[in-house]
Amino acid sequence: MNQRHRWMKFIPFLILFLSVHFALFAQQDFARGYIIKQNRDTVKGFIKTVVEADLYESVFFKTNLNGEWTRYGHSDLLGFGFDNEIFTSVQFLNTSKGNIKDTTFARQLVSGLYNLFTYFNNDRRRFFLLRKDTSINLLYDNLLSNTGEVEQTGNYQNFLNFISIPCDKLKDKYKQVGYDEKSISDFIQATNNCLSGGTSVTYLTKQKVTVTPIIFAGGLSVSRQRSQISANFLVRLTKPGVNKNMSLNIGLNYSNTTYMTSYNSALNPLYRYYTLEQIESIPVTAQYNFTLKRVQPYFYLGVSGAYKTEDNLATGFWVEPNEKGLTASVVGGVGIEARIISGLYLRADWRYELIIQYPAIGLSYHF
Repeated sequence: MNQRHRWMKFIPFLILFLSVHFALFAQQDFARGYIIKQNRDTVKGFIKTVVEADLYESVFFKTNLNGEWTRYGHSDLLGFGFDNEIFTSVQFLNTSKGNIKDTTFARQLVSGLYNLFTYFNNDRRRFFLLRKDTSINLLYDNLLSNTGEVEQTGNYQNFLNFISIPCDKLKDKYKQVGYDEKSISDFIQATNNCLSGGTSVTYLTKQKVTVTPIIFAGGLSVSRQRSQISANFLVRLTKPGVNKNMSLNIGLNYSNTTYMTSYNSALNPLYRYYTLEQIESIPVTAQYNFTLKRVQPYFYLGVSGAYKTEDNLATGFWVEPNEKGLTASVVGGVGIEARIISGLYLRADWRYELIIQYPAIGLSYHF
């Protein structure tokens, strides 16, 4: 089979991947929305719907579809909104950083006697802001080190306990509140309704899918004729409101594995030969990350459509014939990533796809 024929057979898989990829990003281009300027004027137009974490830093806005995007930061606006989501520029005392003044765009979750907001910091750590009148308190969970030790003790349950003390029916319920949008929002709304007679409003919207493109390249040389080279590009889809540790991945993968196939101990010297196996595939996998901290162990399982090229490297004796062709495969693997700087990770990945491959060690980047 010549090289041209090989790629002609691989084209349907490539078309499928690109169609899904561009469809996903087309859906996340822009949405009708508004901005509120510092003089309190409201301007309607279009908001660029980027990854959620980026919206807490800045927002891109234009008044018409043919216009140019303008970037606005915390100090430029009082807030903005789109798709029933309200973002407000909030100044507060950041007690997680040693009582320093901080500013962020925060998404409103509940309004009433107590107003609840949420945001991500630069390390993608979620925080909540609780406001009553002009008083604003930062709520956060335990911060764990890479070894699992508590570096910073969380305070959110203490605050929930304090504000619910006047409400007998919520006594000790704060102990059951998890550190997520819905659990904390439900508790704040219940507290508001108890203390102010049912005037609380929630702004919880249907959780959107977070799209994260990721590239990876790595390898491992076990010996001169035993090695692994891997590279892939994938799109990771997560729905934090359902399970922030689970994701669906679809992408393009390339692996190049050289390994010893067999040997015959009856011959002197021992006869053995090696196989070079190249796999180009489009895998679809479900992945679970055990943690979302700086060090993230994970495993994944799924299926792929693959084109395999198997070359048996002869040493003068008969070897199995070479093989080429399209096939389907179960895909599975385990690995660990360690964040070096924001977006850049050191990764070790051990994968099965048609064969048990050698571990690949390299760098990945999360866009």
